[in-house]
Amino acid sequence: RKFFRFLGVDRANLSFDVIQGAAAPAAIVLRNDGNANMNWSVTSPSPWISATAPSGTLTPDGTTEVQLQLTPEAFALAAGLYETTVDVVNLSDGEGNVTIPVAIRVQPPAGKLDFSPAPSDLFTGGLGGPFEPASVTVQLNNSGGTPLDWTAVSNNSWVNVDGVMVQSVSGGG
Repeated sequence: RKFFRFLGVDRANLSFDVIQGAAAPAAIVLRNDGNANMNWSVTSPSPWISATAPSGTLTPDGTTEVQLQLTPEAFALAAGLYETTVDVVNLSDGEGNVTIPVAIRVQPPAGKLDFSPAPSDLFTGGLGGPFEPASVTVQLNNSGGTPLDWTAVSNNSWVNVDGVMVQSVSGGG
């Protein structure tokens, strides 16, 4: 009786979406379509992906699920699309080796409106006014990575918000 091993993989490609510094892991299922034990490994040439179980042995007709996850290096990538691969290798005799293309989409951070108060919030004047200065200017900044819309309104009758309309503020500072 001739012994053989053949590695089967259930995925043709993988993708990860990084949103606000997080991404769900992905799973691949390996199977040994042969009649002898098979040693296998799962690796990536990039530092962005790791396998929870990078190697093992499959019995004849056996299967195993391998979780793939992004590394801290992937979460440090700037917004954009990155491509790499995952290599699934039959270490016993090389039959059925697979290279899986992987896409990593890193979304920019959400818009974040920062408020810088006026240099001085000291108003002077008598009860009921008039007050000095008559107005103050504040600075709004979007420190996030995507544009955002904003508006300013007053929730007190003694404060007026003049000259402000809904505006789009570009992301990134």
